[in-house]
Amino acid sequence: MKKLTLLILILLAELTNAQITFQKTYGGTGDEWLSDARITYDSGFVMIGSTAATGSNSKDIYVVRTGAEGNLLWAKSYGDTSDETGYSIRQTVDGGFIIAATINYAATQNRNIYLIKTNTIGDTLWTKAFDNFMYDFYISISSIEQTTDKGFILSGFDTRTSVNVNYSFLMKTDSLGNFSWMKTFYTVGSASGEGGSCHQTTDGGYIHVGAISYNGGEDVYLIKADSAGNKIWGNIYHQPYNGEDSWMVKQTTDGKYILLGNTSHLNYERMHLIKTDSVGNIFWIKNYGGNSFDAGSCINETNDGGYAMLGHSNSFGAGDWDVYLLKIDMNGNPLWSKTFGGLSDDFGGRVFQTWDGGYISAGSTTSYGAGGVDFYLIKTDSFGNSGCNQSNVLTIVTLDSASIVNTSSLSGNIFNTISPPQLLINNNINNYSVLCTTGETEESMNKASFTIAPNPSTANFIISFERKITKGKVEIVNILGENTFAENIFYESKKEIKLKNISAGIYFVKVFDGEKSYCKKLIVE
Repeated sequence: MKKLTLLILILLAELTNAQITFQKTYGGTGDEWLSDARITYDSGFVMIGSTAATGSNSKDIYVVRTGAEGNLLWAKSYGDTSDETGYSIRQTVDGGFIIAATINYAATQNRNIYLIKTNTIGDTLWTKAFDNFMYDFYISISSIEQTTDKGFILSGFDTRTSVNVNYSFLMKTDSLGNFSWMKTFYTVGSASGEGGSCHQTTDGGYIHVGAISYNGGEDVYLIKADSAGNKIWGNIYHQPYNGEDSWMVKQTTDGKYILLGNTSHLNYERMHLIKTDSVGNIFWIKNYGGNSFDAGSCINETNDGGYAMLGHSNSFGAGDWDVYLLKIDMNGNPLWSKTFGGLSDDFGGRVFQTWDGGYISAGSTTSYGAGGVDFYLIKTDSFGNSGCNQSNVLTIVTLDSASIVNTSSLSGNIFNTISPPQLLINNNINNYSVLCTTGETEESMNKASFTIAPNPSTANFIISFERKITKGKVEIVNILGENTFAENIFYESKKEIKLKNISAGIYFVKVFDGEKSYCKKLIVE
């Protein structure tokens, strides 16, 4: 036991020493608002949102791709003469990206769904647009994921102005973006619903979360659907306040669910976190923040079984909004909390734990950058320190409760594929600034190393070497240093790995190319 503890401490010390921190901004002189972000297979980052010239009401989709240390690889805008907004992005198994966006399509005067598939450098491979000619509506997209069949699942909500009702939806396409099915969620009567994120579960079905008007207020709803979008169960979490909502749901490694949103009561607003079992029964509900307004935007599970939460707060500063980052344990108890930003408003969007045990947060800033609003990328160490523009804050935690009401069912709906407009791609939006940076990155240490795709994986993945290895070796060890896989490399530029009887968790892939050894983190789901 002493040897095991020493090994873990040595490993943690090595990770801490290798941690890099930085704060950087990306954007032009107009407004670039961030909607979504994701860690890429090479430990870099991709961010999406919208860009608009100063004083312009017309927006284009804006995508920024960085390396592991936040260095700009490319930035592009996508659009035509219409108004386009990028909402969600994911890297696909081929190394490219899928973009979920909306477009104000001139032919119907509606705001429609717009999908864009790109290669690794952001060049478009195909585009799809979808419209429902039965309604006059206004679409908003919340999330998109690639599914195990290489198709796509996306969620959002549409406002049908003719009947003044919001309907949340799940929509499924095949790998080329062709429409497969769509399900809408609503209550009896004229109540409204707003769709948050969706997530494919380990059984091949889907979990979907959002907000719904119910019994005089707004409450959180959670729906579990099968692989065809048919509801298995659904819950409304009713509380006697003015409003609760939830915009993100994740299935945890123990098969349960964690829901993040906001709650408004007693003259303040706080982050609202619900932990449930596998069928939606409540374990606990907790609220986080200060004595003013705090809003949650993202939650992800961390290596220790706890969670990293991100949002924005005006509880702890001089009245402006700041990025708000919290680390909590598996029971929702805060370990530390930080705010980041300047003298103007700064907002948190997405947060992930990085390969070195630190955290990467993406948001929007009006305090820094080239002018207007810019993307704001913050890399911290494992304790939330980034090197500048930060404060330690004391988070207030309150317990909460809710009654569970069964929801109404999902119903089928059809979207029609329409001709997408011709995209104009601008490759010249490349301004970025460095606010502070410390340490050495994995990118710096492993410039001539290898990539793992996909990562996270289901134990089947491909290791691609920067150059052909004449004679070498690949090894995979778990977090305790125990060897789980070893195989020699002879005249190979890539190697397909299929791990058997391996548990989900964190692993380290080590490659020896005959001269040097390189190491990267692997996540097995």
